[in-house]
Formats: sequence, C-alpha cells, structure tokens
Amino acid sequence: MTGEMQLPDALISVIVPVYKAEQTLDRCVGSIVSQTYRNLEIILVDDGSPDDCPVMCDTWSVKDARIKVVHQKNGGVAKARNVGLACATGDLLAWVDSDDWIDQHYLDELYQLLVESNADMAVSKKRVESNSACALVSDAEEIMQMHVLGRFGFELWRTLTKTEKYSNLQFQELKVGEDADMLMRVRSRCSRITVSHIQGYHYSISEQSSVHGVGIDSKLDWMRSQRMQEQYIAAHHPNLLGCAKYNRVYAFSLMLRGLRGADKNKAITELKRKLRRGIVTALPALSWSSLNASEKNEAIAALKVIVLG
Repeated sequence: MTGEMQLPDALISVIVPVYKAEQTLDRCVGSIVSQTYRNLEIILVDDGSPDDCPVMCDTWSVKDARIKVVHQKNGGVAKARNVGLACATGDLLAWVDSDDWIDQHYLDELYQLLVESNADMAVSKKRVESNSACALVSDAEEIMQMHVLGRFGFELWRTLTKTEKYSNLQFQELKVGEDADMLMRVRSRCSRITVSHIQGYHYSISEQSSVHGVGIDSKLDWMRSQRMQEQYIAAHHPNLLGCAKYNRVYAFSLMLRGLRGADKNKAITELKRKLRRGIVTALPALSWSSLNASEKNEAIAALKVIVLG
C-alpha cells in the first residue's frame, strides 16, 4: 500500500502464532475481536499444538468471520510467523502472542497515530525520549541507529506497520530472537517511524521468551540472532557497527546475569565463557559517542558482570 490511508479503509492483519496456549488463547483472541477498530483480518496459526488449541481456533473462526485459521505441523514460532505473513492480505500488520492480550482501544490508537504521522510504522513504548506525547523519526539513518541501540524496542508486538515493508522477507528459524532480526530488516525499509507511550498490550513473560531465563538453547539462539544482526549492519550500515556492538554487550550481560543462579555444569560453563568472550571483544569497538548516559552506564555495568560472572 502506498500513500496516505483513509481511516475507514485500511485493513489490519493481526497474526497470532498459537502453541500450547489453551489456558490463555480465549483471553487473547477475545481481546482482538473486541477491538474498537473493526476492520481486522485475524490470522491464527496453529503450530501443531498438542493441546486443545486447534479446536479452540476453529471454534473462534465460526464465531467471527474475520478470523482465519491455519493448521500446520509443529515447526516453531518463526515458521508460524512466516505462514501468517504469507496469508496476510491487510494494508497493515500487527502481532499478538497467544499468551498475551490487548486492551479494547489498542489497535485503534496505534492506527490513529500512524495515520496522523503519515508513518510507515507506529511503535508503542512505555517511555518516549521526547518532550511531547509522541516522537516522529524521519531520517533513515537515525531510524537504524535508534533500532540498533534498542531505543524503539525489539518486540514485534510493539508495532503496527505497513504490510509492504515485510515484502519478500522471511523470519529466520530461531526459537527466540527471530523478531529482533526481522524488525531490523523491516525498519531499514521505513522512512518515517512514530513512537508513542500508547499502552494496552499485556505481555506475559515466559522462560522460553525471556533473555533473563536460564534455558541454554534459547540463549544460544539469542546469540545467533545477535550475530545475524551484526552481519546485516556491517553489510548495509557499517557506520553503525559500533552501536551494534553495544547491543551485543547489553544483551549478553543480561544473559550472564540470568545465569547467576543456574546449576553449574559443562554446558553452562561453556555458555558463560562464550558470553564473556562476546562482551570482551565488543567493548573496544563500542561507539561511545553515540550512547546516551543510560547506555554508557549499561556498558560499564557489563564490565562488572564479567568480573562477577
């Protein structure tokens, strides 16, 4: 879709990957169908869930004609997201995880923000570094710098984006971190991003999704995602590589903190070694002049994490 959108016309595709969510799925889907913004295409991708989710998805599709259901063999969240992308026909794209839910006006407020700013992406953020209620970033290089430094956040659920910005893109098949990698590529295509302190998305933190947890496989995938993002920045925005190194320092130090209470074994010891090595090799290449005071403090704190383990 190109040009400005008319308020009554834009179709929003909401993609919901579903797996082992029978306790939360009704709350999730119920919150989407109850949105005050009515022109929705709701895509439930059942990723081979072994519980009652497949039946629950089908039941919802009978209740509301806006709901499409796709059943597939279990392939992971990235594959489920890719299937949802392939099915989406809307002008705009939003994401909701099946264990989360959204307030009634959430999509409406994001949409109003996007249209009023004539932006490619609207981002909800708890705190906006601006004197006004929202901030508009319209410089492509600044957009990428803010993304790499984490000032927009790395979560898909924060965003409402023109679907065309996802054209020909695929999520990398990672257990975690696939959204951060995709958002980097999508944001590199955006010329205008608007950020506001719109609230209304209720996020459930799980061991699988949290960088703070102790799951080794999840942390290894976070590291792979980080490496892919740095490679992309090096190839397409080499002047921002120093900012990408900060991103690594911040993420790896969080993971090390999450491992402090973990049982000591060979795998944990090796993971800690890799994380420390990643921080040590990134610190000398940091673009300190690009960091704000809080980010500089985080980089310094990472040094303490290395010492304390």
